[in-house]
Amino acid sequence: MLRSRRSGAKFSRPGIAIIATLARYGELRVGDIARQTDLETPLISRELNRLVADGFALRRADIADGRVALISLSEQGVAAFRAYREATDDIIAETFTDWSSQELHELATTLEHVVRDFSHPGGAT
Repeated sequence: MLRSRRSGAKFSRPGIAIIATLARYGELRVGDIARQTDLETPLISRELNRLVADGFALRRADIADGRVALISLSEQGVAAFRAYREATDDIIAETFTDWSSQELHELATTLEHVVRDFSHPGGAT
């Protein structure tokens, strides 16, 4: 994957979804990660085990409920996510560098249409 090569951060697709969620929302319970990413809890648990073992995430017990784990990004995880995000931004910029303003506007309009259609399949509103 180009982003992984450029950033030096090698994450699976579920792994990057989890890391991006933690970067956006901060420390979360596993169930909250599942709701935000729309991933199944067993998959999240496997990915979190890898992320913690690789030093990208931290797991601690919730003081209010010791049965619950709270997950956050480590400093290494924050740095890796930033590098991955910067690589993504660079790839996007390179991809569209030769597009005119009109072409970019048309793309944005079309993508907005796609988002609307996916938000309301079958024309339901």
